[in-house]
Amino acid sequence: MIYLVFFGFAIWGALIAYKSVYKQTNHGLNLKDWLLIAKAYVLFFVIEIVLSFLNQLVYAQKTTENNKNIMAILHANPVILILMCFTMTFFSPILEELVFRGYLIKGFFPNFKPLIPMLISGFLFSLCHDNSNPISFLIYMSLGMILSYVYLKQDKIEVSIGLHFLNNLIATTLMLIEMLIG
Repeated sequence: MIYLVFFGFAIWGALIAYKSVYKQTNHGLNLKDWLLIAKAYVLFFVIEIVLSFLNQLVYAQKTTENNKNIMAILHANPVILILMCFTMTFFSPILEELVFRGYLIKGFFPNFKPLIPMLISGFLFSLCHDNSNPISFLIYMSLGMILSYVYLKQDKIEVSIGLHFLNNLIATTLMLIEMLIG
């Protein structure tokens, strides 16, 4: 319960911080937003496949350190499994997007050309995920940059949250399948 309360307070604080630097007027997702989410996910999926192949080839790692750590936590007990799956899928995308895209980009880079905030947001996003090598770092940095791109393109935090949600939903589902099979 404390874990969920912590997440709730963190999201609440991030939302207040985001709203202090940006007053977004349009909150709904339209067909154009959903199509961008789908295209961006396919782009990230292709990048992730290529970088994961390189990660395995160069560093003999089948998965990132971040995913290994998550899998270890998921195996701890059934309650942790349920809590982690729920928060990874729903809470983490909201919190991380409010912080790394919303507050960071609108608060510190409101008048910059898109490339600079995309690079910095992607870099900081990747720093907050366990990385054991440069290729693993690039996997998370590329995700962070793509999330930044969709946010900047549509100027709606919900679009990057939607993409992040989709990514985490698929990743969580695959981890659960791996746990059941392996």
